[in-house]
Amino acid sequence: MNTLSREHNSHKGDNGKVFIIGGNEIFHGAPILAAKGAEASGVDLIFIAVPPCQKEVTKNAGLNFIVQNFEEDHLTQKDIPALLKRSHDTDVTIIGNGLGKNDNTRKALVEFLRAVEGVVVIDADGLIEDLMRIRRPYAWVLTPHDEEFQRVFNTDATPENISQAAQERQCVIIKKGTIDLISNTAGEITENKTGCPQMTVGGTGDALAGIIAGLIAQGLTPFEAAKKATRSWGEVGERLSKTHHSFTGEEMLQAYKKKDS
Repeated sequence: MNTLSREHNSHKGDNGKVFIIGGNEIFHGAPILAAKGAEASGVDLIFIAVPPCQKEVTKNAGLNFIVQNFEEDHLTQKDIPALLKRSHDTDVTIIGNGLGKNDNTRKALVEFLRAVEGVVVIDADGLIEDLMRIRRPYAWVLTPHDEEFQRVFNTDATPENISQAAQERQCVIIKKGTIDLISNTAGEITENKTGCPQMTVGGTGDALAGIIAGLIAQGLTPFEAAKKATRSWGEVGERLSKTHHSFTGEEMLQAYKKKDS
């Protein structure tokens, strides 16, 4: 589906490397769907870090996935050195999908985000109130729905508040909803009106995070990637809704890869 140009003499890895950190002893599908979103976007290499209990199912989900595991069945501070090393070797990191709300995981998440360099897409369980206490000069892309935005910023997800938060934190914010509100670091907001009610099914947001990260890894700015991904993802949902009463995130990804533009 992706129409980004590739250099004729490019080599493996030149067209994007994405690293996904997610999963716990309960949730295995979220990081896999994020990885499949990155794959569908067209990146060359996809790395995933998951708990040991989810390693085999993750490896079996994609032949091109390069999988490493946490020390325990949820993210802990013991994992940080290995995760930082891998993140340093990739273009974009996604964190939060299926991590859960274990207190040790929260502490590890904060420690990782304080130290990581480069672009980070923070999604799902990564969207915690502690983010406001972390000051880093590197680019963040936050993908909250209304409740997650309120949890992180302690205010309602109005256009004015989204714009102010994006400016103050110097991040791109994609506030997901019936109409997506996407703000750049200058506080300029773009609306995305594509999408359909069937997209409330679990996993669609995880896949979208992967697509966004994949487009950034291939050279788009975080803001341009956010706009392109949300529009295209919503269009895929609209198309499927014409013939399906319901569908899964994986079915959307298959349709996304076949989309012409």
